[in-house]
Amino acid sequence: MKKYVEQLEEKHFIETEHTNVFTKSGMKRNGNLKYTLRPIQEAIEYYYQMQLKVLIHEQAKAEANQRLDEYNRKRGRRAG
Repeated sequence: MKKYVEQLEEKHFIETEHTNVFTKSGMKRNGNLKYTLRPIQEAIEYYYQMQLKVLIHEQAKAEANQRLDEYNRKRGRRAG
């Protein structure tokens, strides 16, 4: 269950908050997790931001590989 809750948190669908309870004797104990559903638009925007980061990273990687290939071609080296 924890795995699936964490996946929902990572995707910004829900937020969880630990709660505390006090017994009749006044001792503080762990309570339940409090789940809060987030607005779906926030999750969609978060997803788009993550996709954009991936694309930027891939583009930078491709440009670096292109520069390396060009450098190797100028120096007469073979790719490998």
